[in-house]
Amino acid sequence: MTDTTTAGHLRDILNADHRTEEVRERDAARHPLETLTFFGLHEHMNVVEIWPFFGWYSHIIAPLVKDYGRYMAAIFPPDNKQDYMNKQRQDYIDLLNNTPEVFGKPHIGDFGNGYFNYAPDNSADMIITIRNLHNWLWDADYSGNKRPPYYKEVFESFRRILKPGGILGVEQHRGDPNKPQDPFAKMLYVRQDHAIQLLVEAGFIFLGSSEVNANPKDTRDHPEGPLSLPPFLRGVPEEDKDKYRAIGEADRMTLKFMNPV
Repeated sequence: MTDTTTAGHLRDILNADHRTEEVRERDAARHPLETLTFFGLHEHMNVVEIWPFFGWYSHIIAPLVKDYGRYMAAIFPPDNKQDYMNKQRQDYIDLLNNTPEVFGKPHIGDFGNGYFNYAPDNSADMIITIRNLHNWLWDADYSGNKRPPYYKEVFESFRRILKPGGILGVEQHRGDPNKPQDPFAKMLYVRQDHAIQLLVEAGFIFLGSSEVNANPKDTRDHPEGPLSLPPFLRGVPEEDKDKYRAIGEADRMTLKFMNPV
């Protein structure tokens, strides 16, 4: 019997031909079915994905909602000083526009510091942000130029763009609860209690957390934080790479919030 539930539809998408074998290899560590099910994603939603980068989650979310809802991508703005970011932006736009059978007719908006009108007000049933929170806590841009953190403006835009009762799904590298939180999250880890506090102070209602992306092997003391873990292994000497591969991907919190009605 065909499984016509959202979970069944997601399983079909996860096994579809548009996802390469290399991409599927990360399913065991990223738990997309469990993560998106926990957030409550379903086919009739208008969904904003914040900074989808190369589109790992886009290839799952967009096919689910393209027939009855809409996929909305909030991508890097066009004035990046880094060539690789500009190329990544254009490659992603080309991917969305040239693959309608996967992505439907997506909305593409610019998101970043000073770019907060990436989707129409009161238009989204859900906003999903995967491993991005630390970026908005930093006190510098990607070039190292000093600037104030802008998480408050980000959260205000989430509140404005989500419909009343809309859901915010957050996945983020989880900091050690026994150590003080670096307010700028320079090592990319954010304590779970700190993340919840910031979003509740912004007006969101905390609905709960899931341990689906937990990894107790992550000691959080790596040369370049979670980027030293798979799949990047950044800053890890060749002789230590097998040790880091054995740890697996970073420990992540998975949090669900609601925009007040």
